[in-house]
Amino acid sequence: MRDPLTLPDDGEDPRLAKAQAIYRANREGARARAVQLTFPMTEQLLGESLMTTLAWHFTRAQPSQRDLNRTGEAFLPWLLAQPQSSALLSDYPFLPALLRFEWGWHRAYHSPALAPLCAEACFRWLQAPKRPCPWRAQPALTVVSSRYPIDAIHRTLKGLREGQATEELTICPGPRRHWALWPAPEAVGLAEEEATIWPWLRWVREPLQAPLPHPDTLAQALARGWLVSVP
Repeated sequence: MRDPLTLPDDGEDPRLAKAQAIYRANREGARARAVQLTFPMTEQLLGESLMTTLAWHFTRAQPSQRDLNRTGEAFLPWLLAQPQSSALLSDYPFLPALLRFEWGWHRAYHSPALAPLCAEACFRWLQAPKRPCPWRAQPALTVVSSRYPIDAIHRTLKGLREGQATEELTICPGPRRHWALWPAPEAVGLAEEEATIWPWLRWVREPLQAPLPHPDTLAQALARGWLVSVP
């Protein structure tokens, strides 16, 4: 059977070619719109016109994803590779961190439900460590680092987008801060973290090689569902 999405041979019904062109245009429009919906605060910052243009150019340069929720996954590296990105970063030096923050929020919100690791299974493994360990890091857990107040920037842009009165925000670099975003029941979990989260993530990936984290850190990670059971 011929693939209905392939272009017709010369001499075939031109109405089919027109229908396929309309379908492709609609599909490209849906992909571009998916990017805009993934990064709504970035759109608020840059303006709808510029964000629409960027989304269209991005989706035309990327292979199609089966899952529209993943369409924006490569948007940041694509944007940084564009010659015009230097002008954007000059105006908005916090933009890469904001995009990472928004992608982390989007990914956590749309993450499928995964079985968290039970504390008993974790403590049993700690008493007799061996390969394989019974967990992996929650795949939708994202950690964003920046010298800019990304959480406050995101919150202010959200208020502006919703038409709320917001306090004036002074944006200037300061000490590096870290934020974790993860899937939480009926919500997205968000918390500011210490730099110790990086050694913790290394331990999760290589528990037989990295130092054991502090018990309080491990207990908090289990309570938040940052460790999920290996099927």
